[in-house]
Amino acid sequence: MFTFFQHISHFFRSNSRHGTHSPFVYALADQALYKSAIFAGNELEGWETIPTHYRAVLSRVLQYWNKEKVYDLQKDRGDVLIVKAEELSKNIICQHLNDQALVVVDGIYTSKRARYAWQCAQREDQVTVSIDLFHFGLLIARPGQVKEDFTLRYPFWIR
Repeated sequence: MFTFFQHISHFFRSNSRHGTHSPFVYALADQALYKSAIFAGNELEGWETIPTHYRAVLSRVLQYWNKEKVYDLQKDRGDVLIVKAEELSKNIICQHLNDQALVVVDGIYTSKRARYAWQCAQREDQVTVSIDLFHFGLLIARPGQVKEDFTLRYPFWIR
């Protein structure tokens, strides 16, 4: 029930690509989130690490940024860490987030604890851009960018 009400709330708080005032996030939304493109998922190393319910959209995001290797905390490093919200900590962010890598946080609305972990991660100094897509969130370090948090509608209708 928590997730259902969070989903309704997220829908009303979120923006489409046209509601974002950041050229960086607008370009991401326009070119990766809201475009249905044919992609070869097996080009990403660690493809199986991406949860199936948002595999298509996250794969487009990662291809947009030319990311090649997805990993979790139990695997070798790559350029995209996928971590459950409940496992997220300041140490994980400090060790894995830099201007070449990003962190994908799975299940940011699955529980109150997960929501709190996501909110704490957004406040970390190393995180300059956070993008909340309901099913997952993106933590990005971009040198020279003003710290901003975005809530975008998850394009569930695009596969």
